[in-house]
Formats: sequence, structure tokens, C-alpha cells
Amino acid sequence: ALGNVYLQAEFLKNFTFTSTFNVDYSWANRFNFTPITFERSENQLNNTFNEGSGTFLTWQWSNVLQYRKTFAEKHSINVFGGTEAIREGIG
Repeated sequence: ALGNVYLQAEFLKNFTFTSTFNVDYSWANRFNFTPITFERSENQLNNTFNEGSGTFLTWQWSNVLQYRKTFAEKHSINVFGGTEAIREGIG
């Protein structure tokens, strides 16, 4: 499952604030069966069966503030500042 949220707002004539939030959540099931074999250098003497499951959660939150100003129709200034937080791990 994946989700995104995006927000952009302009204020005080020259400022723009942008915020994004992203989430990714995944899950998995696994099954493994190994039968008895005698064809390898190390024989498999017993049947084995393994199963498992897991979840994984990642989120990312970014914020940017931008200031733009033009002077005398020739010169401009553009300043950015931002933060970002990321979490990755087992859900």
C-alpha cells in the first residue's frame, strides 16, 4: 500500500511553502519446502519446511520554504530552506 499527500501554499507575496508526506507499507508471506535429496555433495537427509511473514513500513515527510524576489526587473533572489524526516523499518 502506498499513499502520498502534497500541499503547496503561497503567502506574504514572496513566500511559498511546500509539504509532502509519503507512506509505503508492504507485507510478505514465504514458504519453502526442501525434499530429501541424494544428488548433492551434501545430501539432504530430511524433508524441511519453513514459513514466515513480515511487514515493512517506510514514511518520508519533507517541508520546503521558498522566498523569491525580483528587483528592478533585472535582479532576482531565490532562497530555499527545508527539512526532511525519514523512517524505515519493520512495521
